[in-house]
Amino acid sequence: MTKVLTKKFEEAEVIFKERQADYEKQSNAIDIETLNCWKRDIAHAESTRLDNPAVMDIYMAQGKGRPLAYLAAHLAAQSTNTRTTVQKYFDLAIVVERTQ
Repeated sequence: MTKVLTKKFEEAEVIFKERQADYEKQSNAIDIETLNCWKRDIAHAESTRLDNPAVMDIYMAQGKGRPLAYLAAHLAAQSTNTRTTVQKYFDLAIVVERTQ
């Protein structure tokens, strides 16, 4: 039992380090104002979730209750031809993540 727990803990440490590196890479890829806004929204939602569970609905918090089509159109309007395909893909992935 001890060996299994030790192995699982070591695996968890590796996964945590990988996820932390991913988070830092993504955080460094966006502007500081957006990152700070995101952190404020998360802190607010977590601090008030017991009184109002609806604050944990990221779609409502980020999308202001607008449908996905509006968010996609807004994102497309902000995009320029200078954005790479990968950047456009991640923009779309963020919209999808916010609606889950």
